[in-house]
Amino acid sequence: MYIIGLTGGIASGKSSVAAWLRRRGLEIFDADREIHALYDDPTARERIVAQFGPQCLGTDGIDRRQMGKLVFADPEALRRLENILYPALRAKWLAAVAAAEKKGAPVLIYDVPLLYEKGLADNVDAVWVVYAMPEQQIRRAMERSGLTAAEVESRMSAQMPLAAKVERADAVIWNDGPWEKTEAQLLELLASLPDGV
Repeated sequence: MYIIGLTGGIASGKSSVAAWLRRRGLEIFDADREIHALYDDPTARERIVAQFGPQCLGTDGIDRRQMGKLVFADPEALRRLENILYPALRAKWLAAVAAAEKKGAPVLIYDVPLLYEKGLADNVDAVWVVYAMPEQQIRRAMERSGLTAAEVESRMSAQMPLAAKVERADAVIWNDGPWEKTEAQLLELLASLPDGV
């Protein structure tokens, strides 16, 4: 099975690319979605509240936006949150790999924003980076999530600069123009996968 690490930056369009690949029938492991699901896990929720106090709670459990404000401004707080969530995320990833192999899937997409930051690039056969201009990222994130420009920039600064990811990538998906341009690149990438994939 050929494993592709799909990464990018906040609001670079990675989720849109992943959704397109899923519609083409590829297996996708969405790390962000799995992390969000962990916020609803009773054990993880209990540990998060013990670490960060009741201010991280909303009416329906962990308030992810409030958690974002807490951790993206404080690297130590981010590390503590990751220590709670990442072991469970890794277990889910290994289970997804095993399930895809059992199913006979030729390709598995590992959709993870912090692929390079967490040293995961060595665990995949190729890395595809989705790129957008920084001003596009900020505008898209503000429109999508209701974040302020300062909040978006804080989250961007917690990640490796997108330009540095581009330098290390096996392929770059330029998502800074019309979607048709992005789709054409994706079709080319799929056509260029190694024989047997």
